[in-house]
Amino acid sequence: TLRTAEVLDYESNASRLIRVRVTDDRGASIEAVFAFTVEDQNDPPANLVAPSALNIMENQPVSSVVGEFTASDEDANATLTYELASGAGDADNGLFALEANGTLKTSIVFDFENNASSYAIRVRVRDEHNASVEGVFSVNLTDLNEAPVNLVAVSSLNVAENQPSGSLVGEFNATDQDANATLTYELVSG
Repeated sequence: TLRTAEVLDYESNASRLIRVRVTDDRGASIEAVFAFTVEDQNDPPANLVAPSALNIMENQPVSSVVGEFTASDEDANATLTYELASGAGDADNGLFALEANGTLKTSIVFDFENNASSYAIRVRVRDEHNASVEGVFSVNLTDLNEAPVNLVAVSSLNVAENQPSGSLVGEFNATDQDANATLTYELVSG
């Protein structure tokens, strides 16, 4: 009976040669060389990763690219397909779309000031034989400096004539969505 002494891999060496000797009880023997093949079996995809950080800047339009996923497959010419998967870690899958080629895109417009700053998604990559591997990934929302809005005069701008330089004419107010923003007011030409 011939048995393997290690795990054999078709992709690294599909055929092997062995030399077998048979000896009788008086010491006479014969040897022969035999070839055997390692049969190819479908290997599942492996090494599912996002090569770059999955970050999206706030206020980007729907279908903005967040990042790419890649994986490997030992089988030659394997066709890999990527998709969002259900299971542990899929809490935010509905906020994203994953193209079959591994490109992750947004499905909504994110706002840093009103949304979470981190999202969990579950990704699956499968080959043409439905062998697959899954992973959970985090997508980070980054803050964009937003311009102040709602610049208004707090009251009507009036000053009596002949008032000295530095007399109060009025006050302005504006708001900024960015937390802890310091607003500075100035006169500009135009």
